[in-house]
Amino acid sequence: MDDSINLVFDKMIISGNKGWFIDINYNILFRIDLDTYVKEPAYYIPSASSERYQYRRMVCYENKLVMIPYNSNRVVIYDMEDGQIAEIHLDESFSTNNMRMCFTDAIIIDNKTYFIPARYRALACLDMETLIIEYFPKPIECICKTKNFSKNRHILSGDYVFAEDRIIIPLWQDCALLYSAPGENIFELKKIGNDNGGLYGVCYANSKIICSEKNKMKFYIIDCDTWSVKEHDLSMEMQDSASGATQIIKCDDKLYVIPSKGESIYETSLNLTDIKRVYSRKLEYANEAEGYAYADLSYTCGTMIDSKLYLYSQYDGEMLLIDCKTSTVSKISMKYKKDETIQTRIREFVRSNEQGIVNESLFLGLKDFMETI
Repeated sequence: MDDSINLVFDKMIISGNKGWFIDINYNILFRIDLDTYVKEPAYYIPSASSERYQYRRMVCYENKLVMIPYNSNRVVIYDMEDGQIAEIHLDESFSTNNMRMCFTDAIIIDNKTYFIPARYRALACLDMETLIIEYFPKPIECICKTKNFSKNRHILSGDYVFAEDRIIIPLWQDCALLYSAPGENIFELKKIGNDNGGLYGVCYANSKIICSEKNKMKFYIIDCDTWSVKEHDLSMEMQDSASGATQIIKCDDKLYVIPSKGESIYETSLNLTDIKRVYSRKLEYANEAEGYAYADLSYTCGTMIDSKLYLYSQYDGEMLLIDCKTSTVSKISMKYKKDETIQTRIREFVRSNEQGIVNESLFLGLKDFMETI
């Protein structure tokens, strides 16, 4: 790795020929032209706190980006057409740790945004027309009570699927799935397997749910009609991945398995056979003994559109573009330029904003700080 400053983001939203993402180190919303790969800042998310990871992910409703609060007490909505902002404050009574690690992701169903909690003690539903939030604490209360979960750990995973008229979310601390009816306190916990290590990535294909254990490349295929479960331990086939899959993404008749910590991206058939590496890179460690303990070695949440998978490597500062039709991979640089003057100005911009001073010219100048392809 060089000493350039990598953009650090979790999930990109694609609308038209533009990709949108949040640099979680600096709380800056960026857009990237997916034809030219020119990157430019769109909005600085003001805050009284210098906390990183205030917003990790977004969802898109019509022409609006809904920023999902992770270490923040408010939802921010950004209009992609006119740049207008709306803010909705969360009920802080459902937080157990001062509004930190609130939500991992969200899903749009009709005109509602459903927020998936990490450590927040309720599912939350935002009506996109009225901007009123409704809270559903019962599913989370039930999980915490029956599983005796620690309040200092995540409750639900960062992945989900919407299928069978239910939002299906893996549990972080147990091999079980939460089936939740959107906008209701109707829910069901479905146990799979005997391992208590928790689940991570999940997808839906051909009336089956496919999910991964959190700590190893062991998968479950669940038939939604019979609830029969088949286990597939692929630890040997995917041995350069030291933990489970962050995501399992379907494209046509293939699955793409994204490890939370590992060197390779894998492609398999829908029944988890015919495994092959699509992309691999060698990792270098500051301390070999630490191995895969570094969170920033992982690939972040992938975005699939038109049989193309956009996937970011925090370690490399590169976005991978995987063509799922041809299994070819191209790379897009996602770094600030390797220049001490520029890096000093970026840090100056961040410090000034932490003090409540928005330097507009420096903000707009961030466009010139970006590396090209």
